[in-house]
Amino acid sequence: MGIAKASILVVDDEPHMRDMMTMVLTNDGFRVDAIADGREAIARLAENRYDLVVCDLMMPDVDGLEVLAQVKTRAPDALFILITAHASVESAVAALRQGAYDYLLKPFDMDELSLTVKRALSHRQLVLENMNLSAALLHQLRARDALFGVSQRIVTALDQQEVLKSILEATLNTIPQADLVVIHHYPTAESGLASVSLRADDAQRDSQGMAPAAAIDETLIQEAIRRQTSLYLPEHVHGPDDSCGTLMVLPMLLANTVMGTLSVVSEQPHAFSDDQQQLMAMLANQAAIALQNARLYAEARRIDELEALRDAGQAISQTLDLQQTLTTTISSACKLTGASMGEIYLREPTHQRPDSDVTLTRYLAGISPSSAPTEGDSPPTEADRRRAEIATQVASNRRPILIPNLTADEEASDTAHHPRAYLAVPLVAGDTLVGVLGVVSDRPDSFTTDDLRLMQVIAGQAATAIENARLFEEVERRWEQTEALRTISQSIITTLDLNQVLELVVRSVTATIPVAARSALYLLDQSSGEFTLEASASRRKSRPAHDIEEARDRVIRLATGQHIIAYEPNVIGQDGVWSLLAAPLKIGDTIIGAICLESPYAEAFSSDDQTLLSAFASQASIAIQNASLFRDLSSAYVDLASSREEILRSRNTLQALFDGITDGLYIVNQDMEIIAINQAEAQRLGVSPTRLQGMVCDESLWGEAAGELRRLVQLSLMNEQEQSWPSQASTPNRGPFADRDVHIYPIISTRGPARRAIIFAQDVSEMRQLQASLFRSANLVAIGQLAASIAHEINNPLTVTIGNAQLLQLDIDKSDPRYELTERIVQSGMRMRRIVQNLLDFSNQESYQFAWVELDETVEGALMLIAHPLRKDNIRVLKEMQGLPRVYASANHLKLVWMNLLLNARDAIHARNGEGEIRIKAESLGDNVRICITDNGGGIPPDHFEHLFRPFFTTKPPGKGLGLGLYTCHTIVSRHQGQIHVESQAGQGTTVCVTLPIQQTMESEIAAMEG
Repeated sequence: MGIAKASILVVDDEPHMRDMMTMVLTNDGFRVDAIADGREAIARLAENRYDLVVCDLMMPDVDGLEVLAQVKTRAPDALFILITAHASVESAVAALRQGAYDYLLKPFDMDELSLTVKRALSHRQLVLENMNLSAALLHQLRARDALFGVSQRIVTALDQQEVLKSILEATLNTIPQADLVVIHHYPTAESGLASVSLRADDAQRDSQGMAPAAAIDETLIQEAIRRQTSLYLPEHVHGPDDSCGTLMVLPMLLANTVMGTLSVVSEQPHAFSDDQQQLMAMLANQAAIALQNARLYAEARRIDELEALRDAGQAISQTLDLQQTLTTTISSACKLTGASMGEIYLREPTHQRPDSDVTLTRYLAGISPSSAPTEGDSPPTEADRRRAEIATQVASNRRPILIPNLTADEEASDTAHHPRAYLAVPLVAGDTLVGVLGVVSDRPDSFTTDDLRLMQVIAGQAATAIENARLFEEVERRWEQTEALRTISQSIITTLDLNQVLELVVRSVTATIPVAARSALYLLDQSSGEFTLEASASRRKSRPAHDIEEARDRVIRLATGQHIIAYEPNVIGQDGVWSLLAAPLKIGDTIIGAICLESPYAEAFSSDDQTLLSAFASQASIAIQNASLFRDLSSAYVDLASSREEILRSRNTLQALFDGITDGLYIVNQDMEIIAINQAEAQRLGVSPTRLQGMVCDESLWGEAAGELRRLVQLSLMNEQEQSWPSQASTPNRGPFADRDVHIYPIISTRGPARRAIIFAQDVSEMRQLQASLFRSANLVAIGQLAASIAHEINNPLTVTIGNAQLLQLDIDKSDPRYELTERIVQSGMRMRRIVQNLLDFSNQESYQFAWVELDETVEGALMLIAHPLRKDNIRVLKEMQGLPRVYASANHLKLVWMNLLLNARDAIHARNGEGEIRIKAESLGDNVRICITDNGGGIPPDHFEHLFRPFFTTKPPGKGLGLGLYTCHTIVSRHQGQIHVESQAGQGTTVCVTLPIQQTMESEIAAMEG
């Protein structure tokens, strides 16, 4: 601004002087305000800005020196000229010392006033120009210093995102007029243009400090790249309102290679000076070098990362041991990211209920997890708890979290206020959350986006490996428990003596659940309602429990009253804290007793222990009921008819008991949406209960069984009556409901029609096996009684017949024709005696009597019993059984096996209505003997093979067979430690091979004799 536009304040109490000075200064082109009072002058200084103040020294109230002081305070840039008389020269000098520019001595002419004022304003303008020039030079020096520091940071950075961020921030910091900076670049030599931007107001920044690129005319970018020169548009029209600003596009060149462009936008036109344009050109050159370095570093690091990821993936996936998998995962993550420590938080499968929160358990490399610190372990620090909170957040959101600087505000004092970087990513296998992988670095800001990407790759590999290891451990554990339960259950169910059943149950439970120190079995007296201790078993060296009788009675009453597994983890006794676990013994909805376990530790029993005890209780209930039923029925076996009636009545009773045992439980609405499902059924379907809730029960869940069950549910809701779908219904494929009876009960509502139903799916496979055993026992009892009666009634007259024939032979000469007749009588009688003896041997099947037997004799004995039906159907029997060793076996049971197989062959040939042939071939195989029975019947369809040895499965017409023949054969051969194998093709006959060991082990013989 020139001095002609300067504003002047004139202060003088004499009107004539004031008017004259105003006229002279106004004529010189200045803007003049004239006032007569010093106090008013001070007020004007507070309201207006003046370049110069001309003030009289002597004024009433407030003098000129006081006005000078106010000028220096309120308008320090304004100059001050004092008007004084010769007598007040000392005051004028004092004014100069206080900062006045000059003074005028009265009287003075107007030219002197004009000259003094112009000289003062010229001086002021020169001072301001010098100040602006100094500021500009200082700004340029600072900008170049900043550019030098920024250039060093840009060039030394190796992460591409960090380079881009540094270029954007450096441009904004170096060019104050810049409102927006945009970079278009090629991330790799083969990729297209990508872009990022940054605004001066930071309003659009993301977590990396950058925002999506703002819109810039693409043709300008392409032109700058093609020409490899800068474009400067001082009046560039942009924005929705067609506002005018400044745009500069600079190519980032490295030799003759264009790495991209640097675009700088200002809201003001003509915003960038020549010097600033040079600074931007320098920045563009530095940016090109930095981007090339980052690209080369990324390519080299990508190769190293791929090799490291390959090695890490192989190391993680090469084992099924869970702890080793966790350790390898943490080690690989630390190695790839340079972290100082790693940790994994695993989601506990037992907490994946619909109403549960995400529960994580922390694993460190080489350290086993623990729910509470044990003796010698250090308690978790505040930093540990903070990281656990972050891991829980990652697990809940299933998104990674990168915290570059966990400061002292976020970590506790135990970290000595040392900032750390923390990176956590979720471990997800398919749709299943496995846990969280986290790494910690002692250096803040040490983790980059590349580290995040690597962690996500490792997490994907680790999640699958951890899930596989967990599944492997679960399969192994389930297999061990199932095998133990199967063995024990088989022993329990096959024992019909009640006392033996009770003792076997408590011993088996104590042996299978190691944490239990004592098990006790109580039976309910239905008349008094009291529980009586019937059997107990304790581990050796286990301390006795005192003063917990009340708690024991309470947990038993809770289990039997609510039909649940009752658990009291902390029971205070004289000798310490105990855990009590009780399961009800029930048949259907009827309580018959309870099993109670005791452990001398707090919270000793796990959910697996509870599940195992529940399974034991189910098996024990069946065994106790069977033993009780057998004891009640044994006294009622009077003759064959009554025995048959009692067996049928027992079968119906057992059927009713098995129908009351529920395995699967659903609650569905009228749209077949699952409202609730129990854990056992969810595990059977292989899906968590949380995911199943709300799912529609269609073919994707139940297969072909969905249509029939949907119809039964709708019928039950409409009629408000129970509907059943037995397992033996004629349905091609029952999906997950094979071997299960399904019962549907409507939930009756008082407010309207039923809208929900309960579906019970009951496993009847064990019931079928028990039925088979009972039928076989009943048939053998009947045959035994019949055989004994036949032997008694036939052997007496047979003895008389043979004896008289032999007496006749003594009186008849051998040359007499009658002698041959008597010889035939003796031979026929002896044959009848062998038939009766075989029949007696066949009937004695309940007792396994092992001895050295001739294998061909057992086959001949079976052939003798069924010789008539074979001759009747015109079936030839061919035998190859020479030179066989003796075997240690139960001869009576082997006869039953051969007879069942021969009858099956006879039936298969008879069904073809053709001439038949049965071939029996036996051969020695080292320590074993193999017998194969081959027929030329119709063969067995392929879809029947998996059901051949199941009880009550038969391909014969109704009334022609019970389906127990092959089941009985399989049972007897298994007791002999042998194997039975069937080979058949439809229309080409069937071969059944039985392989038996020559020498039985002592354990198998004892087990067979006890069975």
